[in-house]
Amino acid sequence: LVQSTVQTLVPEIVGNVTAQAFKVAFTGDAAAAAELEARADGVGKSVDRAVEKQAGELERRAMALCPRLRALGRAEAELELRLADGSRLDLVRLD
Repeated sequence: LVQSTVQTLVPEIVGNVTAQAFKVAFTGDAAAAAELEARADGVGKSVDRAVEKQAGELERRAMALCPRLRALGRAEAELELRLADGSRLDLVRLD
């Protein structure tokens, strides 16, 4: 989720900033250079916010799975099922 957002945004941002940087470099316009730097900083912050938002959502979803996994681990431990070598089934490992 987060990785796909970054993979989508970064090439587009880099391409835009690079094109504008060349334009500014060839014109020597100091004001345009300062504006470009401010815009690039703003874009970076915008990307950071988007990534943090998605990372927070991902963390929330992962934490919601924790109780379910613990319950699944308890249910598995209660099974009488044994493998051919006599060992217990151990598909869920909570470390």
